[in-house]
Amino acid sequence: MIARCMAKRPADRYASARELLADLDALDPTAVTRSLVSAPTAAARAQLSAPTSSSPSTATIAPPSLNERPRLQKRMVFGALGLVALGAVGALALRKPAGRLRRAGAVATQGRAPWGRRPITEDPPPSSANAEALRAYSEGLRASRDGARELALERYTRAAQLDPGLAAAHLRIALERGVERGRESFLRALGLRGSLDERDRALLDAMAAAYTETPTDFAAASARLAAVAQRFPDDVQVLSTLGRVQGEHDLRASVASYQRASAIDPGHVPARSAMADSLAYLGDLTGARRALEECLSVSPSATACLREQVLLDLAVSDCAAVETRTRRWLLLSREGGAALRFLAYGLVGQGRSLDAVRETLVRARAAQAPERRAQSEQEDARALATLEGDLAEAARRGEAVEALVEPGRAEGDHATAARALALILEEQGRAEEAARVAQRFLERRDAWETDPRTDDRSLERDPTQALISVRLRAGALTATAAQAQRAARRQWWERRQSALPEVGGFLWIAQHAAGAETPAEARAALEALPRFGGLPPYALQPSMHVDAVVGRTYLLAGRPMEALSPLTRAATSCYALRFPVEQMRAVRDLGVAREATGDRAGACEAFKRVVDRWGRATPRSVTAEDARARMLALGCG
Repeated sequence: MIARCMAKRPADRYASARELLADLDALDPTAVTRSLVSAPTAAARAQLSAPTSSSPSTATIAPPSLNERPRLQKRMVFGALGLVALGAVGALALRKPAGRLRRAGAVATQGRAPWGRRPITEDPPPSSANAEALRAYSEGLRASRDGARELALERYTRAAQLDPGLAAAHLRIALERGVERGRESFLRALGLRGSLDERDRALLDAMAAAYTETPTDFAAASARLAAVAQRFPDDVQVLSTLGRVQGEHDLRASVASYQRASAIDPGHVPARSAMADSLAYLGDLTGARRALEECLSVSPSATACLREQVLLDLAVSDCAAVETRTRRWLLLSREGGAALRFLAYGLVGQGRSLDAVRETLVRARAAQAPERRAQSEQEDARALATLEGDLAEAARRGEAVEALVEPGRAEGDHATAARALALILEEQGRAEEAARVAQRFLERRDAWETDPRTDDRSLERDPTQALISVRLRAGALTATAAQAQRAARRQWWERRQSALPEVGGFLWIAQHAAGAETPAEARAALEALPRFGGLPPYALQPSMHVDAVVGRTYLLAGRPMEALSPLTRAATSCYALRFPVEQMRAVRDLGVAREATGDRAGACEAFKRVVDRWGRATPRSVTAEDARARMLALGCG
């Protein structure tokens, strides 16, 4: 408040006394009295020492308590603020700007306590000597509340660049990026812990179990955050962070925390969008949709809620809805990168021109951080070449991606690159080369940094079972050796397994179904499914083609009728750009399942789709060759 009173620019000062009084009403008078009256002026001392009818005749007067003397304290606070404001040109103007700003931040932090029952944008500002850094940080808070994650990260990063000692900015960057990519920022905040306010120190300490341990101990972090929530029961930042961590091991508890945060601040978009995510994982798609509609009714420009709607549309393969919502998203926000990539998914899923898709991806990359563009360009070119049937070019692009991720430390980046390249090589009949790509990844995997989480996305990102299969099909691995390697990886994951019951189905998909190569293995995998809680209702932002894996397992086990539903979803998925080889193989498998269930016309339609896409692939497509042979056997026209 003092800093605002003394601001040089009129726009930064209080617009009126009414605005100043509103802030005074929110003060903790005891804290402010301590900070402002610790060295009173002579006139103020005389006024405070003057006896009144209600006070004893003594020269020493202790600050009155909140319950005993509220009106007197407000007058004291107001008078002190007035003296500070009026004296700004004089004595206070002689102080160094850095000291003035830091002391002002400290007083503001004390004055706004106790915490809670307000938007995060009204929380006390952190202490900083850099006014521009504080402004960028404030803009980041507004973007966070509005659900504009990319903009929030940009502004928090700017604040940290302007003032590297601004611990609150580093903490917010870590919270926005999450445990996998936010560790560096979290450690910086940890090193600056002493400059954080009480609430943020509590958040930092509670989240240490999530950011500094592998695998991430979300249960411990959740328990510590629950204790923080007892200290700050009405704090939106605390409740929203608690809900996010609970979402990794207790979805119903996370929904309750998000509901509490939304009740305090209906305009806090992250709580509403994340609540929808938790509801979807619980299988309540209707509830998730309702939560997102409520979010958009409160904040029509809430792009975080539009993004969640797009993810739900992708989960049910509604590619037309994906296009509609992403175009609205682009109208509402400058954050075009993610929206444009989702738009490209929707266009491919509807069979639109690949030239339109290519141009959309060019625009998406232009909105990315510069350091990500080179890799994204190669990944996009790899996917488009695969869809067009230029598998030789796709392999060259895949090798370029591997070269770009080679210096990286994250296992996930190497995993995605290796799986894509191995499948492209295998599709051309270059099985031995594919096996070498698989072997190179598997032998070096333990040298890289493992994803600290144990959620569905980290499970799906692990290509171990798929790459073991590539080596097995190439004859580079015996069946006995393959079984031993598969079992070892399953045991490794089950030791790390999250307490979240809803993740069990993803563990089964990634480590059991994905490793089935024979009818006996597929039957064994399906027999084990109940132990993992059954299939998950939806896959949000999958890192593997989940429905394709599930459908193939049922088909291989001799249960084609049950394979039809997942294979139909896989064949009509909006994720063809992300999983081009897996999707075309799923279309072929759908044809096989339809043939096995007596649907000759449907089988011919599926096989024809594969041939139309890859019938002229260069140098060749083994899946298209198989589909053509099946068409001939069926006598398809």
